[in-house]
Amino acid sequence: MEERKLLGTLRGHSDWVRSLVVFDCKGSTCLTSSSDDGTINIWNMEEQKLLGTLQQCSEGEKCAARSLAVFDCKTSTCLASGGTNKRIKIWNLEKQMLLGSLEGHSDWVRSIAAFDCGGSKCLASSSDRETIKIWSMEEYKLLGTLKGHSGFVSSIATYDCGGLTCLASGSADETIKLWKK
Repeated sequence: MEERKLLGTLRGHSDWVRSLVVFDCKGSTCLTSSSDDGTINIWNMEEQKLLGTLQQCSEGEKCAARSLAVFDCKTSTCLASGGTNKRIKIWNLEKQMLLGSLEGHSDWVRSIAAFDCGGSKCLASSSDRETIKIWSMEEYKLLGTLKGHSGFVSSIATYDCGGLTCLASGSADETIKLWKK
């Protein structure tokens, strides 16, 4: 293996960094990072510069930002962030503006994945309550809940299965379940 060289160190969180997502921002490579300090930082990777900070927690609330997913929305790049406050927030990354919140989990949100569903964008989110929720990003509405795990669902990923978007979920119950519409 070729030796790797450290390019730099990004500092801006005051607690553990939990999730990273790289995305294209106007021809540059950018990164979002979530942290147990309740913040989501947006970084320009080439300049190694902090572009902005988003708050997962409401004012006065103590929570951690744990999971991130970047996706294309109508006219820009959007971010979904989930945390220990049981909430998913949807952000316009270019404007660093909150677009809406998704509420319906009864425990903290561990993982998020964005995917195409019938010509629009959907989001899958997993939690400590052994469930996965599917959301419409057009209406910020819950479309359904997948049940089948007997432990918290720690990770979700989407994949193509015959032209459809399928979902894989990993759990503390030591299983990976595969889901198809």
